[in-house]
Amino acid sequence: MPWDPLNAWPAGRRWLWAALAALICIVNGPQFVQSLRPRSDQWADFFQLWASARNVLSGFPVYENHKSMVERYLGYQPGPNERMVIQHSSQTPTAVLLALPFAGLSYPHATLVWNFLSLTALAGSLWLVADQLRIKLSIWSVFPLLALLLICHPFRQQMSHGQLNLVLLALVTGTWVLDRSGRPYWAGALLGAATAIKLFPGFFFLYFLLRGQWKVVVAGVAAFATLIALTVALVGLHTYRNYAGLCSDRDGNAIVVADHLGPLPRSAPVAAGIRLVNTSTV
Repeated sequence: MPWDPLNAWPAGRRWLWAALAALICIVNGPQFVQSLRPRSDQWADFFQLWASARNVLSGFPVYENHKSMVERYLGYQPGPNERMVIQHSSQTPTAVLLALPFAGLSYPHATLVWNFLSLTALAGSLWLVADQLRIKLSIWSVFPLLALLLICHPFRQQMSHGQLNLVLLALVTGTWVLDRSGRPYWAGALLGAATAIKLFPGFFFLYFLLRGQWKVVVAGVAAFATLIALTVALVGLHTYRNYAGLCSDRDGNAIVVADHLGPLPRSAPVAAGIRLVNTSTV
């Protein structure tokens, strides 16, 4: 039998992972927990969704200049010499609808609730993958998972900025599970919903097209169209026109949208919006 170093001392490895997880929690845990609920003067990605959702309920334009939204909702007014790095939200109108249930909360509390839902989506996605691949999990599995997540920079960024990635992960994972389970229409519906929220999951339709899985494609297109129609009914067609205008320059050329990341102290400009870079220069 070949020597497998990963199988050495199986009982001891459990306690090593437990000790390592405890150490990482002591070092990184407090900062991680604090990042789940930003202060009112710490702007993160979720502010784009939350402020735009508040605008929907208040009758203001969804893609209003972020300087106005920062002043209205955070009570901060940039000085005359402070340059707004970001001008408008880069989120799709359908993504804004996800934040409507949180619009009645304050920004810090809304971000906290959103982050808890994101963690629930991550846990559900991991459980689905383990179930489909017949991976046996035990209570001891929590320790390596906790240790690795707390030192994973992309995960920490996702949580500190309240991004959409874990919600999209749950939808894409659900698509995979439903496709494996022989339910193509539901699989397509979830993928269509993910595409309406953020356009890049739509590339997964190429996989189903190449495999000739037309039921998934048709259901996905139908779900996508339904969500777009619902969004138009709620926020108006002009909102999509504004969004399209933010995604192209005056000559109709595609542009790259880059979000400003990182908490901003009150002494810095509380900036919100997007930086536009012509793809010809990328």
